[in-house]
Amino acid sequence: MFNLGDMMGRLKQMQADIGGLRERLEQIRVTERVGGVSATVTGNKRLLDVQIAPELLAEPERLHDELVSAVNRALDAAEARGRDEMAQITQGLPNIPGLDLPR
Repeated sequence: MFNLGDMMGRLKQMQADIGGLRERLEQIRVTERVGGVSATVTGNKRLLDVQIAPELLAEPERLHDELVSAVNRALDAAEARGRDEMAQITQGLPNIPGLDLPR
């Protein structure tokens, strides 16, 4: 039987957990390396650092390709970590139309 009071309590707890999730995501660091470039982002998808091998400076097209790829991979990895964290918070909640909760 559906218990609205129980669900409201769980939603309130989820809201508190999401507040903590934002803080945890800021502490997560994800680094991806492509060729001579590495990019580090937070779990909130903020770029923190880019390292470039000196030999790439003489090859602008390769540098561009590796830089874009490293940053995109790091952002994708950070997004996946965020989805995983959110799925832990929303675990056990019913699928409410329009909320698109991760599973």
